Amino acid sequence: MRPDFIIIDQQDPKILNLDQKWLQWGDATQTPKVFVLKKSSDTELPLKNIIAVRLNKPLLLFDLLQKAFVTTEDTNNNNKTLNQMETEDNLKIRAENILKITGARILVVDDNKINIEVAKGMLSSLPIEIKQATDGQEALDIL
Repeated sequence: MRPDFIIIDQQDPKILNLDQKWLQWGDATQTPKVFVLKKSSDTELPLKNIIAVRLNKPLLLFDLLQKAFVTTEDTNNNNKTLNQMETEDNLKIRAENILKITGARILVVDDNKINIEVAKGMLSSLPIEIKQATDGQEALDIL
């Protein structure tokens, strides 16, 4: 199963291995979108191959869906910043984003089983397939 999205903690020591093996998938149209969870105090990892979207901890469903589907074009067309959209939407998930994610396969990677269960619980209301890995090596094996 090749996931459509990967959510991985920046603290996972295998994230750099994942970055090294990333090019094996071929062109960017075939690779999953990667979300890296980080604390606001964390420094950025020097990822060379993965173009990752950074998400702050704790993960919020609204942030995930907004960063997964709101594009620069959407923002420019509406002449709004993401903060303005957040305020105007009053943290509601737009129905069109739910339709876009329907059937997506998401791989959640974390070495803390409680964090995995929290993420799965948060994502369980979405029409998606959720896989889990307890470390970066297990994630690489799944991929």
